[in-house]
Amino acid sequence: HDRTGVASRLDVDGDDARLPLEVESVLYRATEDALVAAGRWPAGLRVRYRRVPAAVQVEIAGSVPAAVDVAAIRERLRPFHGTVRVTTAPDAPALIAVEVPVVN
Repeated sequence: HDRTGVASRLDVDGDDARLPLEVESVLYRATEDALVAAGRWPAGLRVRYRRVPAAVQVEIAGSVPAAVDVAAIRERLRPFHGTVRVTTAPDAPALIAVEVPVVN
């Protein structure tokens, strides 16, 4: 909030064990791409990091603009077989969902 003026909240669910460095890095960069675009609009954001048995999921919900470069995020995730999707609805916050499979 101090840097961008955008109120945000982070929720972490599941196992917090370290991931392989390259997976941590790609998740960080994909999240950063989405947050930088979303940070241009002064509205609240919720970031949810969830570790499930076979994947790591990051969801960013809020006033997410159409300016998010989904193609760039998708290209970043490609070597890790990750996915990104953006969902919008008139009466609900927009959602950017990133998922990367993880072998335990």
